[in-house]
Amino acid sequence: VAQLSAAGAAAPARALAAGRLGAVLHDQGRVDPAMRQYFAALQEELEPVVQGGAATEETYEVLQDMALGQRGLGSDEAALETVEGVLTMQKKQKAVEEAENTEVKDLALVRSLARSLTFGAELLRGSGHPDKALKWAKQARELLLEAAGKAEDPDALEVLNVIGSAEAALGHGPEAYKAWEEAQRVAHAVGERGETLAAVQFNMGNQLLQEKRYEQAVGLFEKSLALEQELGASTPADSAATHFAIATALKHTTRTQEALRHAETAASAGAAAGAELARYKQLLTQLQKQASVVEA
Repeated sequence: VAQLSAAGAAAPARALAAGRLGAVLHDQGRVDPAMRQYFAALQEELEPVVQGGAATEETYEVLQDMALGQRGLGSDEAALETVEGVLTMQKKQKAVEEAENTEVKDLALVRSLARSLTFGAELLRGSGHPDKALKWAKQARELLLEAAGKAEDPDALEVLNVIGSAEAALGHGPEAYKAWEEAQRVAHAVGERGETLAAVQFNMGNQLLQEKRYEQAVGLFEKSLALEQELGASTPADSAATHFAIATALKHTTRTQEALRHAETAASAGAAAGAELARYKQLLTQLQKQASVVEA
């Protein structure tokens, strides 16, 4: 970025470099310096927009990354405000472009709009607005189908996971499971084996657990755990939560010793488990008593 500035590079090149540097820093967990780069990029990117020009795909990407950074800093409200601002810009641009040319669609803009809606839906669900979250996520799903012309779209995995989570929050268990099943199908179709698939499998297992389909729940929890371990991306708290879920499901089967081992692993997370540690220890105590009864 410094070299481009010293060399008198054009604003788009400087903005692109700053945005990319911000994304790299963000991936490294360095949110504060990443945010500084995002702001630097936006100073360059938004100047032509203020003068009446159209925003570029890079402008929207930087704004989306900035919203992610705001969430990473613990400000979901600010992140949602940023997303809402991006959505306003994107919808206005889409309407203008469609009015000028009804034959050709700006698919990059359509996909970017879908990404904004997806992240906004996730923020809304997390802040206790599952009804609005579901509405936004379904809009994102329709846009992705419009852009890709088929269901097997990599971005659809995240959208469907949010749809499932919003449906579950609204108490719509069957609809939630259907969305997660579709997400898993899309993941397999496009060869995606990332953190979102692990989250989908965990969510499916949790729904089955609530329906008292314990053996099936265990199978999905175990798939989620295996994928988390394969990726090496889960935190100790995430791993402990999955072990706890497996132990909870196994408690209702004849596999008491397996349940006990998973409960021990969850409880061993210690301070990393945060407020959940008390629940993990309580389940461990229950299973220890259950195992002693079985042995007797």
